[in-house]
Amino acid sequence: FKGMGTQIMQEMDCKIIDDLRNFLFGSPGAGGLDLASINIYRGRDRGIGSYNDLRNDFGLPKVKKFEDFTANPHDVEILQELYGDVNNVDAWVGMLSEKHLNGAIFGPLVMTIIEKQFQVLRDGDRFYFENDPAFSSEDIDEIKNTSLHDIIMRNTDIELMQKDVFSAMPHSDIPNGPEIVEINLESVAYPNPTFDKATIKIYADYAHTVSMKCFNYDGKLISEKTESLLEGENFIDFNFDPLCPRGLYNVLIESGSSYSVVKLIKE
Repeated sequence: FKGMGTQIMQEMDCKIIDDLRNFLFGSPGAGGLDLASINIYRGRDRGIGSYNDLRNDFGLPKVKKFEDFTANPHDVEILQELYGDVNNVDAWVGMLSEKHLNGAIFGPLVMTIIEKQFQVLRDGDRFYFENDPAFSSEDIDEIKNTSLHDIIMRNTDIELMQKDVFSAMPHSDIPNGPEIVEINLESVAYPNPTFDKATIKIYADYAHTVSMKCFNYDGKLISEKTESLLEGENFIDFNFDPLCPRGLYNVLIESGSSYSVVKLIKE
């Protein structure tokens, strides 16, 4: 996660490296294949229309010349030489060659297809959280307000990550990163396993307030409270609701950007 959060990906374009053009599954003559050719012929074998046909099918205007969808003059020249007419461009080739939308790595046709695909996956999935009658409106709001950053921080040992994890940046450039104040929230629970209640011991470097949230094995919030800690060791009583089933529970202890997770087993 830290690697993906700091390394900027290369631009998407219609160039294919030699390893994929000649050495797929082996060296030339010994199993080596051309992935680009395979993808082009996959489209033709399955009756997928041309790039312009797909644009029309998805409600986008057809392009009249190569310059209408490709920004690179060199790519325009090659496409013109290979296809002759813009209406002959294979769908896969055209989608790789598209001018990117602002702030995106894809062009308009690819973005339209991806948007449509995710919409039908969402609307047709009865287990999608907004379609699941088991979730209350409060549950749905909580899920919608949970970011990938939140999930990473709750489930890994990463201590510092940019809020928008999809925008790569060096670790040293994360806002307030070098000057962040570390808070020791070392914690442990006992007895563990337990039947109904446990004591959570939390060590704090200084007096401050923490939030304590308990999640079940499905990640659903079942209880929440705020506690004031004193400097040193603190002992907080934790009681399970009698209706809580047996199983594993995670107690998330948070203070600002610092957190600790205690795993509790209810017998």
